Amino acid sequence: MENEKNVSTRVLVTPGELLSEGGLKAGKNTYWQGNKIYASQMGFKSITANYVNVTPLSGRYIPRPNDLVVGVIMSVNPTTWLVDINSPYPAPLHVTEVPWRVDFGETSRFLNTGDTILAKVFIVDEIKRVQVTMKDHGSRRLTGGQIIEISPTKVPRVIGKGGSMISMIKQKTMCRLFVGQNGRIWIDGDPENIRLAVNAVRFIERESHRFGLTEAVEKYLTKPPSLKEGDNQIAPEIKSLSGDVNEGKQLREIAPEEEATTMDEPEQDTKGEEKAPPDDAEGDASQEEVPLTTEKSGEEEAEKSDEEDLEEQEKTIVEEPYERIGDQ
Repeated sequence: MENEKNVSTRVLVTPGELLSEGGLKAGKNTYWQGNKIYASQMGFKSITANYVNVTPLSGRYIPRPNDLVVGVIMSVNPTTWLVDINSPYPAPLHVTEVPWRVDFGETSRFLNTGDTILAKVFIVDEIKRVQVTMKDHGSRRLTGGQIIEISPTKVPRVIGKGGSMISMIKQKTMCRLFVGQNGRIWIDGDPENIRLAVNAVRFIERESHRFGLTEAVEKYLTKPPSLKEGDNQIAPEIKSLSGDVNEGKQLREIAPEEEATTMDEPEQDTKGEEKAPPDDAEGDASQEEVPLTTEKSGEEEAEKSDEEDLEEQEKTIVEEPYERIGDQ
């Protein structure tokens, strides 16, 4: 019995596995059968305050009363808003459950589609219909920032014992964070600090099964940005790419010299004799071009003279009637 109450290692259990034979109470994701307690889901066994619990490895969010959730407005009606709380079914938010006085048909003036809110679950009936409220202390509308989603089963690890983990992330990153039990986390701050906080949350989600997670996250946050996980994998690639670029530069420097040497070398005949261009080649070409230019200029002068004759004829044809009228 003493050993069960002082569990110091994480034990992975499967559905139907025996957890306790008496002395403890059935907690989350467990069930009674006779005097024995069994696991109802696959996850890690834990014992807290005389309750044996199973923390699932993954799963959807199942709403429970008093859960703090980060929701997104899906649609607006005259007296209600429909809120996405990352559960199988959306949750309505009535105008009587907000801290403002909202007249009929004026709901869109206060909350519109796409707005983010921090609300609390206050009703869950037997068929899992949920209703949320914003009248509770701490509920508010969230503007700006960034929302990330993690598995709802990893939320306790992000919050930490007594809020130690989330407090450390806020202190190290200088960001504002709101963690919802539905697996949504709202983060606001400088872009670089937001990136650091998001990476820390992803690190917790990935390493949630290990002990000493708070110390590991603290070390992760205090590392220089260039040494954080992920950058170490990118650095060798950048190094190799820089090497290729340098080699390319050397090739480009050598290429023009090679072209210059190939242009200077005279052509050789098949027998090995050098071909020299004839001296009169340029002279012949220039002499042949002269008659062409003279012929071309003569043709142009002939065309111009023809055009002048046509113009004179047109003038005489047009002016003759006016002259006759004047003579009369």
